[in-house]
Amino acid sequence: MSRRRLSRRGRTILRVMFAVLLCVFLFSTWKVYTIQHAYRTGNDTYAEIAGKAKRETEDSGETIDFDELAAINPDVIGWLTLDGTVIDYPVVQGTDNAYYLEHLFNRDVNHMGSLFMDYRSDPYFRDYITPIYGHHTNSGAMFCTLENYKEQAFYDEHPQFLYRTPHGDYIFEAYAGTLMNAEEDFLKTGFADETAYRIYLETFREHSTFVSDTEFSEGDHAVMLLTCTADFENARYVLICRVVPVLQ
Repeated sequence: MSRRRLSRRGRTILRVMFAVLLCVFLFSTWKVYTIQHAYRTGNDTYAEIAGKAKRETEDSGETIDFDELAAINPDVIGWLTLDGTVIDYPVVQGTDNAYYLEHLFNRDVNHMGSLFMDYRSDPYFRDYITPIYGHHTNSGAMFCTLENYKEQAFYDEHPQFLYRTPHGDYIFEAYAGTLMNAEEDFLKTGFADETAYRIYLETFREHSTFVSDTEFSEGDHAVMLLTCTADFENARYVLICRVVPVLQ
Protein backbone atom coordinates (compact mmCIF):
# COMPACT_ATOMS: atom_id res chain seq x y z
CA MET A 1 0.00 0.00 0.00
CA SER A 2 2.76 2.50 0.91
CA ARG A 3 4.45 1.89 -2.45
CA ARG A 4 1.20 2.57 -4.33
CA ARG A 5 0.59 5.75 -2.29
CA LEU A 6 4.17 6.92 -2.98
CA SER A 7 3.73 6.14 -6.66
CA ARG A 8 0.52 8.16 -6.86
CA ARG A 9 2.16 11.00 -4.99
CA GLY A 10 5.13 10.84 -7.37
CA ARG A 11 2.88 10.98 -10.40
CA THR A 12 1.08 13.99 -8.96
CA ILE A 13 4.37 15.78 -8.34
CA LEU A 14 5.49 15.02 -11.89
CA ARG A 15 2.24 16.38 -13.29
CA VAL A 16 2.62 19.56 -11.28
CA MET A 17 6.24 19.96 -12.35
CA PHE A 18 5.29 19.40 -15.98
CA ALA A 19 2.49 21.98 -15.74
CA VAL A 20 4.88 24.52 -14.20
CA LEU A 21 7.55 23.91 -16.85
CA LEU A 22 4.94 24.17 -19.59
CA CYS A 23 3.73 27.49 -18.22
CA VAL A 24 7.31 28.79 -18.03
CA PHE A 25 7.97 27.66 -21.62
CA LEU A 26 4.76 29.23 -22.93
CA PHE A 27 5.43 32.49 -21.08
CA SER A 28 9.01 32.64 -22.34
CA THR A 29 7.89 31.94 -25.89
CA TRP A 30 5.24 34.65 -25.64
CA LYS A 31 7.78 37.09 -24.20
CA VAL A 32 10.30 36.47 -26.99
CA TYR A 33 7.56 36.82 -29.60
CA THR A 34 6.29 40.12 -28.20
CA ILE A 35 9.81 41.57 -28.02
CA GLN A 36 10.63 40.50 -31.58
CA HIS A 37 7.27 41.76 -32.80
CA ALA A 38 7.90 45.12 -31.12
CA TYR A 39 11.29 45.41 -32.81
CA ARG A 40 9.83 44.52 -36.22
CA THR A 41 7.05 47.04 -35.73
CA GLY A 42 9.51 49.69 -34.62
CA ASN A 43 11.85 49.10 -37.54
CA ASP A 44 8.94 49.19 -39.99
CA THR A 45 7.65 52.40 -38.45
CA TYR A 46 11.00 54.17 -38.71
CA ALA A 47 11.47 52.96 -42.28
CA GLU A 48 8.07 54.39 -43.17
CA ILE A 49 8.92 57.69 -41.47
CA ALA A 50 12.23 57.90 -43.34
CA GLY A 51 10.39 57.30 -46.60
CA LYS A 52 8.09 60.24 -45.89
CA ALA A 53 10.76 62.62 -44.60
CA LYS A 54 13.71 62.17 -46.94
CA ARG A 55 13.91 64.14 -50.16
CA GLU A 56 16.51 64.05 -52.92
CA THR A 57 17.49 67.34 -54.56
CA GLU A 58 19.86 68.01 -57.44
CA ASP A 59 21.68 70.81 -55.60
CA SER A 60 22.13 69.56 -52.03
CA GLY A 61 21.51 65.82 -52.27
CA GLU A 62 19.41 64.28 -49.52
CA THR A 63 17.38 66.65 -47.35
CA ILE A 64 14.90 66.14 -44.51
CA ASP A 65 11.35 67.46 -44.78
CA PHE A 66 10.81 68.70 -41.23
CA ASP A 67 7.33 69.96 -42.06
CA GLU A 68 6.36 66.38 -42.88
CA LEU A 69 7.94 65.16 -39.65
CA ALA A 70 6.26 67.87 -37.57
CA ALA A 71 2.89 66.81 -38.98
CA ILE A 72 3.57 63.35 -37.51
CA ASN A 73 5.07 64.60 -34.25
CA PRO A 74 5.64 68.29 -33.38
CA ASP A 75 8.29 67.23 -30.83
CA VAL A 76 10.77 66.64 -33.69
CA ILE A 77 13.94 68.73 -33.42
CA GLY A 78 16.42 66.98 -35.73
CA TRP A 79 17.59 63.97 -37.68
CA LEU A 80 20.77 62.07 -36.74
CA THR A 81 22.75 59.99 -39.26
CA LEU A 82 25.94 57.94 -38.99
CA ASP A 83 26.80 56.83 -42.52
CA GLY A 84 27.10 53.10 -43.06
CA THR A 85 25.19 52.21 -39.89
CA VAL A 86 21.58 51.86 -38.74
CA ILE A 87 21.71 55.25 -37.00
CA ASP A 88 19.45 57.25 -39.29
CA TYR A 89 16.60 58.45 -37.12
CA PRO A 90 14.57 61.50 -36.15
CA VAL A 91 15.37 63.09 -32.79
CA VAL A 92 12.67 64.42 -30.49
CA GLN A 93 12.52 66.49 -27.32
CA GLY A 94 9.68 65.93 -24.90
CA THR A 95 8.62 67.40 -21.58
CA ASP A 96 10.51 64.75 -19.58
CA ASN A 97 13.13 62.03 -20.06
CA ALA A 98 10.68 59.14 -19.61
CA TYR A 99 8.03 59.35 -22.33
CA TYR A 100 10.22 58.55 -25.33
CA LEU A 101 11.83 55.59 -23.62
CA GLU A 102 8.62 53.71 -24.39
CA HIS A 103 7.20 55.55 -27.42
CA LEU A 104 8.18 55.58 -31.08
CA PHE A 105 8.41 58.79 -33.07
CA ASN A 106 4.75 58.45 -34.08
CA ARG A 107 3.89 58.14 -30.36
CA ASP A 108 2.96 54.45 -30.53
CA VAL A 109 3.85 52.57 -27.36
CA ASN A 110 6.91 50.44 -28.10
CA HIS A 111 9.98 49.47 -26.02
CA MET A 112 12.21 50.46 -28.94
CA GLY A 113 11.50 54.07 -28.07
CA SER A 114 12.99 57.09 -29.83
CA LEU A 115 16.20 59.06 -29.91
CA PHE A 116 15.52 62.04 -27.68
CA MET A 117 17.35 65.10 -26.42
CA ASP A 118 17.27 65.86 -22.70
CA TYR A 119 14.13 67.91 -22.06
CA ARG A 120 16.16 70.52 -20.15
CA SER A 121 18.60 71.15 -23.01
CA ASP A 122 18.71 73.96 -25.52
CA PRO A 123 18.14 72.41 -28.98
CA TYR A 124 20.39 75.12 -30.48
CA PHE A 125 23.42 73.73 -28.59
CA ARG A 126 23.97 76.81 -26.45
CA ASP A 127 24.59 74.62 -23.38
CA TYR A 128 28.10 73.36 -22.68
CA ILE A 129 26.91 69.75 -23.16
CA THR A 130 23.68 68.48 -24.72
CA PRO A 131 22.66 64.85 -23.95
CA ILE A 132 20.84 62.69 -26.50
CA TYR A 133 19.58 59.29 -25.34
CA GLY A 134 18.70 56.10 -27.19
CA HIS A 135 18.07 52.45 -26.37
CA HIS A 136 20.51 49.58 -26.88
CA THR A 137 18.17 47.01 -28.46
CA ASN A 138 18.77 43.31 -29.04
CA SER A 139 17.80 43.84 -32.67
CA GLY A 140 20.78 46.12 -33.32
CA ALA A 141 18.60 49.20 -33.85
CA MET A 142 18.65 52.67 -32.28
CA PHE A 143 21.91 53.41 -30.39
CA CYS A 144 23.36 49.86 -30.41
CA THR A 145 25.98 51.11 -32.86
CA LEU A 146 27.57 53.41 -30.26
CA GLU A 147 29.05 50.38 -28.54
CA ASN A 148 31.18 49.76 -31.63
CA TYR A 149 33.27 52.76 -30.65
CA LYS A 150 34.97 50.44 -28.18
CA GLU A 151 37.13 49.54 -31.18
CA GLN A 152 39.61 52.00 -32.69
CA ALA A 153 38.90 50.69 -36.18
CA PHE A 154 35.24 51.68 -35.91
CA TYR A 155 36.13 55.24 -34.94
CA ASP A 156 38.61 55.42 -37.80
CA GLU A 157 35.80 54.56 -40.23
CA HIS A 158 33.09 56.65 -38.53
CA PRO A 159 34.67 59.77 -37.01
CA GLN A 160 31.60 61.99 -37.37
CA PHE A 161 27.80 62.14 -37.44
CA LEU A 162 25.53 64.37 -39.47
CA TYR A 163 22.78 66.09 -37.50
CA ARG A 164 20.17 68.00 -39.52
CA THR A 165 17.64 70.39 -37.98
CA PRO A 166 15.01 72.85 -39.20
CA HIS A 167 17.37 75.74 -38.33
CA GLY A 168 20.59 74.33 -39.81
CA ASP A 169 22.90 71.33 -39.96
CA TYR A 170 25.72 70.21 -37.69
CA ILE A 171 28.60 67.77 -37.69
CA PHE A 172 29.20 65.80 -34.49
CA GLU A 173 32.92 65.00 -34.34
CA ALA A 174 33.59 62.01 -32.07
CA TYR A 175 35.93 63.05 -29.26
CA ALA A 176 35.84 60.31 -26.60
CA GLY A 177 33.84 57.20 -25.74
CA THR A 178 33.71 55.78 -22.24
CA LEU A 179 31.93 53.10 -20.21
CA MET A 180 30.21 54.67 -17.22
CA ASN A 181 28.08 53.49 -14.31
CA ALA A 182 24.58 55.00 -14.30
CA GLU A 183 24.55 54.89 -10.51
CA GLU A 184 27.33 57.46 -10.48
CA ASP A 185 26.49 61.12 -11.05
CA PHE A 186 28.66 61.49 -14.14
CA LEU A 187 26.35 63.55 -16.37
CA LYS A 188 26.92 67.31 -16.18
CA THR A 189 25.74 69.97 -18.60
CA GLY A 190 26.56 73.22 -16.78
CA PHE A 191 29.91 74.46 -15.51
CA ALA A 192 31.25 77.41 -13.57
CA ASP A 193 33.59 78.38 -16.38
CA GLU A 194 35.40 77.17 -19.49
CA THR A 195 38.22 75.68 -17.44
CA ALA A 196 35.90 73.42 -15.44
CA TYR A 197 34.23 72.36 -18.66
CA ARG A 198 37.50 71.43 -20.33
CA ILE A 199 38.68 69.48 -17.27
CA TYR A 200 35.41 67.52 -17.35
CA LEU A 201 35.87 66.68 -21.02
CA GLU A 202 39.44 65.59 -20.44
CA THR A 203 38.37 63.02 -17.82
CA PHE A 204 36.43 61.22 -20.55
CA ARG A 205 39.30 61.40 -23.01
CA GLU A 206 41.66 59.84 -20.44
CA HIS A 207 39.46 56.72 -20.32
CA SER A 208 38.30 56.71 -23.93
CA THR A 209 38.03 53.41 -25.78
CA PHE A 210 39.49 55.06 -28.90
CA VAL A 211 41.94 57.80 -29.77
CA SER A 212 40.46 60.77 -31.62
CA ASP A 213 41.93 63.68 -33.57
CA THR A 214 39.11 65.96 -32.40
CA GLU A 215 40.09 68.92 -30.22
CA PHE A 216 37.93 71.47 -28.43
CA SER A 217 38.62 75.18 -28.71
CA GLU A 218 37.27 77.94 -26.50
CA GLY A 219 33.57 78.41 -27.16
CA ASP A 220 33.03 74.93 -28.60
CA HIS A 221 30.03 72.96 -27.41
CA ALA A 222 29.56 69.20 -27.01
CA VAL A 223 26.84 66.62 -27.50
CA MET A 224 26.77 63.48 -25.36
CA LEU A 225 25.20 60.37 -26.89
CA LEU A 226 24.20 57.80 -24.26
CA THR A 227 22.98 54.20 -24.36
CA CYS A 228 22.92 51.10 -22.16
CA THR A 229 25.40 48.24 -22.52
CA ALA A 230 25.69 44.76 -21.02
CA ASP A 231 29.25 45.18 -19.75
CA PHE A 232 28.06 45.33 -16.15
CA GLU A 233 24.93 46.23 -14.21
CA ASN A 234 23.75 49.76 -15.00
CA ALA A 235 26.52 50.20 -17.57
CA ARG A 236 26.27 53.05 -20.05
CA TYR A 237 28.36 53.79 -23.11
CA VAL A 238 28.88 57.53 -23.40
CA LEU A 239 30.12 59.12 -26.62
CA ILE A 240 31.13 62.79 -26.46
CA CYS A 241 31.28 64.74 -29.71
CA ARG A 242 32.26 68.27 -30.65
CA VAL A 243 29.37 70.17 -32.24
CA VAL A 244 30.39 71.92 -35.48
CA PRO A 245 27.79 74.02 -37.36
CA VAL A 246 27.70 73.42 -41.10
CA LEU A 247 27.95 76.70 -42.97
CA GLN A 248 25.02 77.00 -45.33
